[in-house]
Amino acid sequence: MRIWIAALLALGMLAGTGAVTLAASRKAKSSKSSGMAFVCATCGVGASRSMPWPAGKSAVGRLAGYACLKCQISSDAPGPCPNCREPMQNVAKQFRRCPTCGFYYSAGKKACPVCAKRHKLARR
Repeated sequence: MRIWIAALLALGMLAGTGAVTLAASRKAKSSKSSGMAFVCATCGVGASRSMPWPAGKSAVGRLAGYACLKCQISSDAPGPCPNCREPMQNVAKQFRRCPTCGFYYSAGKKACPVCAKRHKLARR
């Protein structure tokens, strides 16, 4: 009888450890996205984290994820605009990341204003 109980106990332990090793591990959630989160109101340069502003001494604001360009309303979730019912556009698609300095600038501009200012100061 004792042999049967010991065998069943050993079999149960083997089955338990097998289930634990086969279980899928959970991925940890990232605290913040790596996209653009802060933007300067005057020059339009953005950054992924809060830092001293390189292009000027103007106010820096937190950027929402989606915006209605017609009504100038922003939101963190996609959906229709509450005023005109047009779909809100993704704000991050309107900016490009500079490979040299890492800041974001408007997609309509040809060059990064931060790098242009640094290059201008280096020539002096």
